[in-house]
Amino acid sequence: MNSSDRIELLIDPGTWDPMDEDMVSLDPIEFHSEEEPYKDRIDSYQRKTGLTEAVQTGIGQLNGIPVAIGVMDFQFMGGSMGSQGYENPREATGRIVCANCHLANKPVDIEVPQAVLPDTVFEAVVRIPYDMQLKQVLANGPVPGQKYSEITFPILSPDPATKKDVHFLKYPIYVGGNRGRGQIYPDGNKSNNTVYNATAAGIVSKIIRKEKGGYEITIADASDGRQGVDIIPPGPELLVSEGESIKFDQPLTSNPNVGGFGQGDAEIVLQDPLRVQGLLFFLASVVLAQIFLVLKKKQFEKVQLSEMNF
Repeated sequence: MNSSDRIELLIDPGTWDPMDEDMVSLDPIEFHSEEEPYKDRIDSYQRKTGLTEAVQTGIGQLNGIPVAIGVMDFQFMGGSMGSQGYENPREATGRIVCANCHLANKPVDIEVPQAVLPDTVFEAVVRIPYDMQLKQVLANGPVPGQKYSEITFPILSPDPATKKDVHFLKYPIYVGGNRGRGQIYPDGNKSNNTVYNATAAGIVSKIIRKEKGGYEITIADASDGRQGVDIIPPGPELLVSEGESIKFDQPLTSNPNVGGFGQGDAEIVLQDPLRVQGLLFFLASVVLAQIFLVLKKKQFEKVQLSEMNF
């Protein structure tokens, strides 16, 4: 099911209002593939799908309830959406929107300071629930999960003096982590961390296991006998067998990206330096007042003692 069909299925008729329709995939580093330039590949998928890029975002109503959603279309370069500097996959509340993130029961954990000063760098420690006891897919996102089960991110706090829309308030920080990234290489080719689908309908006439891993699957068209070959790289688990009748776009391999790691959030206070200085001044004043009070009491006691002796 493509993204347009998914939106039509979910959203109440006549309520869909798309956002970011003018946002398109770009090729800022001029990535080049031996098969086809990346820019030509983007143009090809835009013509094929009728989309400008891989995700449709917008607002609408679901059974009368206002919602904001983003739908990824795998037919557009496998859902590749990393080159356009995406600002929104976000809900109206600011929370990160990722369907795969919300499927799991293992939210990521984030640890941040309680308060920070403006224009300063602080650390956000993110812990990913990577299970060392279970066999994992080759890549958990863009980094190996086994090595990066805890990641420290340096974050620069905003400065209200330079940004008028920033104030000394409490701010939420969201972190989302999910399995299944790394499905597409920058040149548009699939990695071994995704599902491979049949490029034609017919009968699986031959499956050849390569010496270095992977498969060559020959599919014969039942109507005219024409044959096509689908190449599967090492890693994915094969679902079909010789002699099996398959449909166009039917999965040939299992999906290694089922489930996700969910989303975590924390709050941080952007503290005014003048308020901190005022608090320190107040505390220092209290301490000095206590010291003077004690000294005055000692002096008074000495005076009383001298009068009694006299």
